[in-house]
Amino acid sequence: MLSFFSSNRANPAYKSTVADEYDPSEDYDAKATQPTADEPFYKYSWALPHFDPSIKLPPLEPFDHVDPGQRALTDPKPASFLDNATKVQDVTPFLGTTIEGVQLNKLSDRERDQVALFVAKRKVAVFYDQDFIDESPEWLLHNWGSYFGRLHIHPCSGQPKDYPEFHLVYRDGNNTLNFEQSDRFSTTLWHSDVTYVISQLHTVLYLPT
Repeated sequence: MLSFFSSNRANPAYKSTVADEYDPSEDYDAKATQPTADEPFYKYSWALPHFDPSIKLPPLEPFDHVDPGQRALTDPKPASFLDNATKVQDVTPFLGTTIEGVQLNKLSDRERDQVALFVAKRKVAVFYDQDFIDESPEWLLHNWGSYFGRLHIHPCSGQPKDYPEFHLVYRDGNNTLNFEQSDRFSTTLWHSDVTYVISQLHTVLYLPT
């Protein structure tokens, strides 16, 4: 699994007013996004978790994945997407790079191919100060996400309503609105995640809001 992270360091953390009423079968979209005197409207309410026990996913089947980074292998300048970067720093010699001054949502197809190759080589890349999250969820999924391969639906946790391809890692500072039990004192647990998937994940974008 390869990962690249988009970070908007200016976005404040959201605090839900209904976390103590958590029910995994309940749709929190309407309640958690209503503005109150203490809680203004949440800009990214479309990304809040929604639980629908009736969702049934089709059986898993193998598929062929062609990484777009392969096209950048023949690019005479395969890292030109970094030409206008203000800062590029390797975290370790072989793993992890932080990047500033590159807006992911402004990249051309050629530059997206270069990003895929760069992430394949560095394993994890962090792109700071993005306005990426302000794109529509449709754009994020179909213009950006699908470019890098087939989208994956995680079957074991809450998802944004109408956008199940997003996998949420949601915290509000005091509570969690995903799948954890309310009587646990830690959100850390061992789990097998999606190791059973026939065709494993290739590229993961983590998008803080």
